[in-house]
Amino acid sequence: MNQAQELTVGPSRWSQGGTVYFNEYELGGIAIQVFGEEGPEYTATVALAGNDPGENCVWLKGWGANEDVPEALEAAGIVELTGITRRTGFAVAQHAKLTEKALAALAAQKAAQAHES
Repeated sequence: MNQAQELTVGPSRWSQGGTVYFNEYELGGIAIQVFGEEGPEYTATVALAGNDPGENCVWLKGWGANEDVPEALEAAGIVELTGITRRTGFAVAQHAKLTEKALAALAAQKAAQAHES
């Protein structure tokens, strides 16, 4: 990913934040991962069976080690929280839509990966 498209997120309760990378779940859907200077910080998203978040949208984990992560991603301008939630076990996933800035970074990352192949 080129520097112009690199996204960063600030700290949350249990993380110092870091650089945002996009991936894709095996069954489809966007995954958001954050890497700090010393390696992986967290995976911000969760895939919920039978609950497709929709185009350019994700389900975010805000529990356990991911406490305050959805809010940190929103503050960084990466997602817009929609207020929709889904229960997953004993926790609740938060629905979010990727911002234009995030979509541009995702497209740049995909283009860079295609170029490497």
